[in-house]
Amino acid sequence: MKTKGIQNFTSSALIAIMMLISLSSCQEEKIEIKESQDTLKADSTIVNLMVRTVTNDGSIDNIIDKANCLEIKLPVTVIVNNVELIVENVDGYATIEGVFDQFSTDQDKLEVQFPITVIQNDYSELRVNNELELEELKKSCNGENEEDDDIECIDFEYPLTVSVFNISNSVTNTQSIEDDKQFYQLLTDIDDLTSAAINFPINLKLHNGEKITVNSNKELEEAIEGAMNGCDEDDDFDFDDDDEISDYEVYCNAAALTEKLKQECGWSVYETTESSITNFGFKFDSNFTFKIVDPVGGQVGIGTWEIEDLGLNKAKVLKLRTNPTNQFEDYIQGDWVVEGCSPNSMYLYRGNDLIIITGNCAPDINAVAILLINCTWDLPLLKKQGVDLSIQFSDFHFEFLSSGLFIFTNGVDSYQGAWGIDDVGGGNIVVAISSAELPQISDYYLVTSIKDDKIDLLGTLDSQIILSKRECK
Repeated sequence: MKTKGIQNFTSSALIAIMMLISLSSCQEEKIEIKESQDTLKADSTIVNLMVRTVTNDGSIDNIIDKANCLEIKLPVTVIVNNVELIVENVDGYATIEGVFDQFSTDQDKLEVQFPITVIQNDYSELRVNNELELEELKKSCNGENEEDDDIECIDFEYPLTVSVFNISNSVTNTQSIEDDKQFYQLLTDIDDLTSAAINFPINLKLHNGEKITVNSNKELEEAIEGAMNGCDEDDDFDFDDDDEISDYEVYCNAAALTEKLKQECGWSVYETTESSITNFGFKFDSNFTFKIVDPVGGQVGIGTWEIEDLGLNKAKVLKLRTNPTNQFEDYIQGDWVVEGCSPNSMYLYRGNDLIIITGNCAPDINAVAILLINCTWDLPLLKKQGVDLSIQFSDFHFEFLSSGLFIFTNGVDSYQGAWGIDDVGGGNIVVAISSAELPQISDYYLVTSIKDDKIDLLGTLDSQIILSKRECK
């Protein structure tokens, strides 16, 4: 009996030991399987590239904070050129840019209403109580268009799944990743006791919208490295790389300015702080000399001119040099910064001095009248004597009638008045708008620019209207 008990014990122990060995072998095999997969390990090249790709890009709101490594949590209230705006989504950044772009000759101002919350590159959030605190945080960011760590030219498409293996307890979890923030947190949590494997295939989206599919870590690494420098990361301090090129870029680049100024029909002084040259004109010749002409066309002075280009995204300067004995030397000679370019006008600034010149090549007055009558027109900009009234009338539109009357309505409230159009000479067309019900829009407006979908009107005493085509007959 004793022997039998020992035998039973030995058999039981042997079976137990064999089971332990078997279990141990299974665990080792499980780890080997994990290690042989396309694993993601801490500090590996592929993980570092992925982290840079899903890092929070703070440049989306640069028009507000001018900080590529910070993103202001929405909603946020800002005062833009004395207009209060509540930014609730990405469209709000475009609205701010639209207010800035209304006038090319003013000093754009933006004031953030504190306190705010900012989101950093690692998605952590900080409360910021004032401008000084924000400026201190911005010191950690790279400057405008300076190279930074985040990769913006390629993005992951979600959802995707990742298997995460904990070596210490041999537990594998499969996680569904829904966005960059979640992926960033997973990738930065990988350490010596954790590895992970993406469940391929996955899709990525390039900056141009093209989609690609990858089936392994190697293909993923090649895709990120191949795309990381393949686009403009838009780290400047405006909003977006606009699809539409601005009037300034089109008409105020050095080459375009030089050719435009030399037009045969010449230029007239439409408005100026120098009353002595009101209604005078300029004729810029191809040999870089110019003539000053009085209101009746007589030549009263000569000089030389040139365009100085101060560099990319910098001002262009019209340098005017007159004969030392010229009576208009004080009013005209100097370096004039060119702003507010359009097809038919330019704003010239010399310190506090202003000259607005308009081209004498007249547009077809009948074509302008027909265009106004055949379409209805939104009013994205209304400025009266320096006061921006755009928000007040943002939902109104004009209907110009062939009878010489107009209706200004938002579908609920309506105003009426009279309008007319006239060629006042010197290549200038003026639209007169008059309404006893609405003195805010009553004025004489010079047509300074006509595009397919927009007409710019310049009034007196720092007044301006932009008409945007709504629909046409």
